[in-house]
Amino acid sequence: MHVLKAYKLPGALIRFLTEGPRRIDLPDNSSGVGYLEFFHLIDTVEMKLGRQKLLRISSDVDQYSHILIVWNPSKKMIGYADIEHQEIGTISTFEAFMADPASYMDNLLN
Repeated sequence: MHVLKAYKLPGALIRFLTEGPRRIDLPDNSSGVGYLEFFHLIDTVEMKLGRQKLLRISSDVDQYSHILIVWNPSKKMIGYADIEHQEIGTISTFEAFMADPASYMDNLLN
């Protein structure tokens, strides 16, 4: 847990990753993603892509095993890492993402 302090996770994200449920079922959308599953806080994965330090929070993105949902501590936002194409990007604040995850995933994948 001490290692995670450096990531400056917002309280809402900490609660989501510790209290559960950590699965979001998405309505039908053009990306075809039916659900997102997230790790428990203590199971999150520190990673680096290029020179960017990230915290992997997703355990599974339906139909897209190469897409990871991450916390980007330098931007203090939810982002993504495409491990197949070695790309990273910013999605939104955690609160905005949770308010409409289907739209954000649709924008990311289409």
